[in-house]
Amino acid sequence: MRDRQGRRAAHEDERAHPAGNVPSREPSQAAPGVLADQLQGSPRQLALQRQTSTLFGPVQRKVIVDGAPYSAKPSSSPAVQEAASDEFVRHYNSEQELTDHIDAKVPGTVGLIKQRALWYRIPMLGQQFFVFGESHAAVRGSSIKEASNIQAPILDEALPGWSVGQTLAGGGGDVGVDENASKLMRALEIWNPDAFANKVVNPSPETVPKIPRGESSTRDTEQGTYRLVVPGEDGNESWWKPSGQQQVPPSTHDLEGEVLSAVSGLFGQVFATEIAQGTLDSVAPKTSTAWTYFQNKTWKNHPQSMNIQWNVRSFMLAAAKAKVSGEYAKLRLTKGGETQDEDKNSWRADNYRDEFMFVRILEAAGKGTYAFANIGDLHLQALKGRLLAHNVPVITMADFFNRYSQTAVDTQAIAYKNSPEFRTHQRLSLWMSAALRTYPNLQQWHLDTLSPADYGEFVLYGKVSKLESQDSEASDGDQHEAVFQQFFRDIKKAYPNSDDFLSSMTLEQIGEFLLDGKIEEWELMS
Repeated sequence: MRDRQGRRAAHEDERAHPAGNVPSREPSQAAPGVLADQLQGSPRQLALQRQTSTLFGPVQRKVIVDGAPYSAKPSSSPAVQEAASDEFVRHYNSEQELTDHIDAKVPGTVGLIKQRALWYRIPMLGQQFFVFGESHAAVRGSSIKEASNIQAPILDEALPGWSVGQTLAGGGGDVGVDENASKLMRALEIWNPDAFANKVVNPSPETVPKIPRGESSTRDTEQGTYRLVVPGEDGNESWWKPSGQQQVPPSTHDLEGEVLSAVSGLFGQVFATEIAQGTLDSVAPKTSTAWTYFQNKTWKNHPQSMNIQWNVRSFMLAAAKAKVSGEYAKLRLTKGGETQDEDKNSWRADNYRDEFMFVRILEAAGKGTYAFANIGDLHLQALKGRLLAHNVPVITMADFFNRYSQTAVDTQAIAYKNSPEFRTHQRLSLWMSAALRTYPNLQQWHLDTLSPADYGEFVLYGKVSKLESQDSEASDGDQHEAVFQQFFRDIKKAYPNSDDFLSSMTLEQIGEFLLDGKIEEWELMS
């Protein structure tokens, strides 16, 4: 047997080959049925029987066709076979719809947004023009277009609504749903020199929402993220993430950088004529000086940095509002009955943007060439009544989640897989699988005659002395490796500070943890 130093070396070797690098071994499918007949009577026997009867937990159904699980055929395309085996659940009305969507890339009404674990069905998609209220931070119209293989262009509001893009008049492909002057005004409104100067460089970790009692998941809707929350491996709530992604991406949002970049790009386009002609000051006083200061970032390292920035912002904002008001006046001359005629002294950029969007959407609906319009959900909330009055259907973000989409992963299976019960069953399943390979005749023995020390001996050394003296087919195999690796992973989860104890653990204690998920001596010490 290995001494303590040998065990420590084995543990260090395991840490050098973390989870994911160990060759996986499938649990024995035959053992649970056999054991169910053998184990009867004693509390230990009944405990083992309960464990083995639920080794594999909920079965994940990957593709559902007409309400029934679908199995990919050997002749199915690689894309269909992957869909039938990955972590996402898809729902199709027919096999034809499945192959049309996955293989033929036919434009349709269904789609999968993987980064948010969402499966949706929008009956209007491809059939009727509508307006979608996207969440810039979560579900975007462009994602729906891609996931549903939509080929027709969409009338699209850019992610932050600031980028310089085409408007409807430009035509061709996906185009902007509003004009650039109101975007510029909005960026200047958000530019707050004081807030940017005092911004938090390392924000505190965000709090994961609690899953409602009796449910297996919830979605975080704060700030429109709509991220999925599921039970983590420690039993607490955690963000769901697609496989292969190791952790929730850190927040890299640089509002100051986005705003200043937007101002720079939009100002040069909105006032291109005035800049070329040298007539910026005719739009609003001191605009030319403010623009020069902005381009040169004159406030950098200046003792009056805040004052300069506020003045530059003020002069440029006045010019942007003057430009927006002029553009809106032109709009009313041609679309008067469709725009608002009210006191605009209190209007902010988004008020103007709503009006430009409204007119663009009505034009797009009349053209018949756009699949749908895509705007921020808050804009849609403001325009919903007027759009419906013009018989333009709308889908708000609340509509999308409540009526058109569903979670595309099996959260009950996730809850089970991340539960202590599953890890206990997983350990025992790995042990049985490895033991049956090493001892082909083990099924003929009564497992309840093995002590925790026997279990521990097999986990560490790949042998059970009691059986080796009677089983001539016992091998010196290394099939226990997966059990050994799993044991150390699980014990580190259960006892994060276990390094000082691992080298002194007895075989009895290892078997105790393998069977019960706890070590009585350590429990007493804690």
